[in-house]
Amino acid sequence: MTKYRFVGIALVYIVWMAILSPTSVRAQRGAVEGFNRNTERELSRRTPSALRGLVPNIFDPNIMDQDIIDLRLITPPLERPIDPDDYIVGPGDNLFVSFSYVAPGFALTITPEGLLVIPSVGEIDVKGLSLSGLKKRVEEKARPLYRTGEISTTLLYPRQFRITIAGSVNIPGGMVATPVDRVSDVLVLANRTTGIHQRLKEANPEYVLPIIRASDRNIEIRRQDGSVIKVDLRRYMATGRLEDNPFLRDGDIVFVPVRNVEGGTVAVSGAINISGLYEYAEGDVLGTVLELAGGLTISADRTKVEIFRFSVGLDGLRRAETIPVDLTQGVSALSTPVLPRDRIFVRIAQNTQTDFLATVRGEVRFPGSYPIQPDGVMLSRIIELTGGFTEDAFLPGGAVVRPLDPNRPPLNPNLIRIARLRMSRIAPQEVADFEAQAIFNQQFVVADFVQLFDQRDESADVRLQHGDVIFIPSRNETISIMGQVASPGQVPYISGRPLDYYISQTGGYGKHARLSHIQVIKAETQEWLSPKETDILMGDTIWVPRKPIRNYYAIFKETLSVAATLTTLYLVLQQITK
Repeated sequence: MTKYRFVGIALVYIVWMAILSPTSVRAQRGAVEGFNRNTERELSRRTPSALRGLVPNIFDPNIMDQDIIDLRLITPPLERPIDPDDYIVGPGDNLFVSFSYVAPGFALTITPEGLLVIPSVGEIDVKGLSLSGLKKRVEEKARPLYRTGEISTTLLYPRQFRITIAGSVNIPGGMVATPVDRVSDVLVLANRTTGIHQRLKEANPEYVLPIIRASDRNIEIRRQDGSVIKVDLRRYMATGRLEDNPFLRDGDIVFVPVRNVEGGTVAVSGAINISGLYEYAEGDVLGTVLELAGGLTISADRTKVEIFRFSVGLDGLRRAETIPVDLTQGVSALSTPVLPRDRIFVRIAQNTQTDFLATVRGEVRFPGSYPIQPDGVMLSRIIELTGGFTEDAFLPGGAVVRPLDPNRPPLNPNLIRIARLRMSRIAPQEVADFEAQAIFNQQFVVADFVQLFDQRDESADVRLQHGDVIFIPSRNETISIMGQVASPGQVPYISGRPLDYYISQTGGYGKHARLSHIQVIKAETQEWLSPKETDILMGDTIWVPRKPIRNYYAIFKETLSVAATLTTLYLVLQQITK
């Protein structure tokens, strides 16, 4: 009996263990995995990926899962693949050395002493080597140990180092850079404006940011080996030459001098795309300066380029010299030396076909610029090309404006009426007050649009020239009220209403209104008339001038002085006649 009881207990135990063992195994496995996860999380919390050792492994999943902004700190944006022949390695560069299937690879960092330490090979001095040179040296050192298989050395991500920026920059001092940063990259950061600059500006309104006076053609990179490299950012931006904007190296000092405005410039004018003054850099030639100016225009005469140069002779007298250059001679002409204060002039070729245009704006069916013959075109022909006037065209207000400089932008139509107010017969002071904001550089061509187009009088037709602007205003069913009223602006026109009605619509006269000098500017003739001399018609403008500012004390003093002078003169004459 006891024997059977023992066997039964054994069978129950076996069945019970069979049921519970999978659960136990799963529980144990889960506990182990949870411990591992907690351990990894704790390690990650204690040692961030950016600080886990000297160099984080690029294959570390904790790094690969980081935000993109963190990855950019490790691998900065590249403008192109790194050239192993140009890239100079240094302390902090992160490399991966592999030996194919023979041995595991190593993620390594060049030490501050410039050594690459490979566990199975030893120390390798790589100071001053290019990336391709480092690859060869690793091959030489490791090949005796690994006679078979491929030895590969790869740059994982570049190092960071400190440089110094000095001179005429907004934020001079130390800065972190990488071997793939160019001078322009760090100068963008060094020329940001901060709150300090704002406070300096508030304390001294005449304060000017250092970058405003900075040179962009004579920047220097002072290397640790004592060499000095010239940087020409202006030429780099004009031509894209990378050698004018080199990469940075460890410990570089970037010095930005102040631009020499007085004697360090070269002037370029004539048939050139971007005329102006350009900073001179040592070794400049004609071709370089023309590149900075955007090259020649289509109308340039390449055989007639002149360099005007002033020099001082042995006698101390200043002399002018003209150096003709024929650019058709090729490289020899472009290599003509240029000196500070030279003046380069490119002549326009004769009989060059240029764009001769007249511009039509306003109430025509197809406004825009229209080509004309070099000797001009008639006004009626241009209007015909535009498709004619619209129904809203106001011909009495049409105007033809001729810029004194056809190459300047067309006249702002809002200034046309102001410019024509010079016909006014009112006092000069009031005209000056009205034209205070009118800045123009043109003259008006006499053209009677009503006589030419409504009355079909061909004798009123006028010949247009290159650059002329024809402006056709729209029919204005309002009255404009300007000057000393409560709310200047436009008021709907109602036939037969007097002056007082329109003034009341603007809220009445202002405190300084000069009621005795109110003028009505006629829309058709632009004449200035008194309200008593004309009716107010559609499109007219009412001008309410300001009372003149009088200094009565000064007037009294001046009157008293004149009276005293006359009295003295009278007494002197009286004494003489006795």
